[in-house]
Amino acid sequence: TNTWKCVPFNMLLLATALTTLPADVYEAAEIDGASRFQKFIKITMPLMKPTIVTVITLGFIYTFKTFELIYVMTGGGPGNATEILATISYKFAFNNFDFGTGAATANILMLVLFAFGIVYLRFVSNDEVIS
Repeated sequence: TNTWKCVPFNMLLLATALTTLPADVYEAAEIDGASRFQKFIKITMPLMKPTIVTVITLGFIYTFKTFELIYVMTGGGPGNATEILATISYKFAFNNFDFGTGAATANILMLVLFAFGIVYLRFVSNDEVIS
């Protein structure tokens, strides 16, 4: 279900990025005798890199945000197979009434996403300096 929810948005982002690629670069590569594979590897992928990184980052964050979907469909089961930090935090706080552990779990989730965000920002800022 999460795939059905997120894939159309990701495909829209990637399709939009593909339509904005400059045609003159491909024309120059064609004149230089580049094959389709070479154009894909040497032109398309580097130009799509910022969009791909953004799609991966948003996918990672959205995956951690799927509390409502998991809780409504499975409740974290069967056998805790679909547990994520958000559902674990909820269960600690509101099922077991252990608010301290629930808050600690939520803080761990926040730290994981914060660390991933810092890595993403460094990756993007390094890209912008090189460009």
